[in-house]
Amino acid sequence: LRVVPIHVPPLRERRDDLVAIIEATKPTVLIGTTGTPGMFDRQVVEAMARHAQRPMIFPLSNPTDLAEGKPAEIVPWSGGRALVATGSPFDPVVHEGRTLVVSQANNAYVFPGLGLGVLVAQAREVTDAMFTVAAKALAELVTPDDLARGALLPPVNDLRRVSRAVAVAVAQEALDSGLARRPLDREDVVTAVDDAMWFPDYPVYEPA
Repeated sequence: LRVVPIHVPPLRERRDDLVAIIEATKPTVLIGTTGTPGMFDRQVVEAMARHAQRPMIFPLSNPTDLAEGKPAEIVPWSGGRALVATGSPFDPVVHEGRTLVVSQANNAYVFPGLGLGVLVAQAREVTDAMFTVAAKALAELVTPDDLARGALLPPVNDLRRVSRAVAVAVAQEALDSGLARRPLDREDVVTAVDDAMWFPDYPVYEPA
């Protein structure tokens, strides 16, 4: 995995510079946060594909019409090899008879669980290690079936299960690092997280 941080001004005429940067640094991951639609054009994607067997290309700008690239173009331009996630929702992509799901890389996968884990453990601070274990917990929920259909993340409608797993990992990290103010044993963390979770169930009141 080779990630090279670069700054590309959000100007369409600077795309040639991006290709040159890719050719010079040979990154395997390209993350777009420029808000410039079409920044990841065919030349850019093909440059990525020349240096990486499975290039990771993430046009993350919101809303959809500001995304740096469209999965329906990125996938075929990369010969079907690109691993794609977007900041906005996109329809699945059909390529060579396969239907590939485009995951939406949204902070909702981590932040609710991170906050819950911190609250459950009553952690004194939020650390880089907590984000690391949160990311690992999320990654462990991606199944072989998800990957087979092109999804890099669990389904968005599974966020409750994701948040639970992230919260448990974060709370355990707080305990392990000595940052938890709540006296919990590791085996009690799961129960504590479950007890702290709530479900938005709104009863219907009948008029008297």
